[in-house]
Amino acid sequence: MYSSVAYNNNLGDVPARVNRVTGELQLNPRIWESLSRDYKNYILYHEDGHLVLQTTDEAEANRYAIDKFLPIAELSDNEMERRILVLTEITDINKTKAFGRNKPDPGSNESNFDPISLIVTAIGGIVQTLPNLGVGSKSRIKEAQAAAAAAAQIEDAKAKSTTKIMVVGGFMLIAVIIIYLSLKK
Repeated sequence: MYSSVAYNNNLGDVPARVNRVTGELQLNPRIWESLSRDYKNYILYHEDGHLVLQTTDEAEANRYAIDKFLPIAELSDNEMERRILVLTEITDINKTKAFGRNKPDPGSNESNFDPISLIVTAIGGIVQTLPNLGVGSKSRIKEAQAAAAAAAQIEDAKAKSTTKIMVVGGFMLIAVIIIYLSLKK
């Protein structure tokens, strides 16, 4: 995590940045205070991606942030919808340009911001979340019905086997009784 967090009014149009050497997170108060809680969380994951991965690559930091921001199995439908809206907002090229993320930091080896990579990654995450939102539920219902039908067939087979065993056992018991009564006379 971050070694310290500080406000920095000299970040221009960038909402936050992290020093990968010291671990200090710097927040632009002018932008930071205007963001929603979810948007702030995404930015924190993004900056954490720079720190953890030790990269200046925006696309790598975005992939890291999306993986952390959309923990599919843990989110309610409402939370998932809110976060998808944030991702939609983040992938808005005009907004990322407003945040100054379409150009590398001066003196870095960083490539230009890659919105296509971000969008593809975001879409992949969204597609994985669709079943949690109820999309594709018809196919899940069909799967459940098929599983129930298979379970019913297994139960029927067990019941038929039990019936056969009882019938054969009954005939054997009758045969034993007949033999016993024949021998007793």
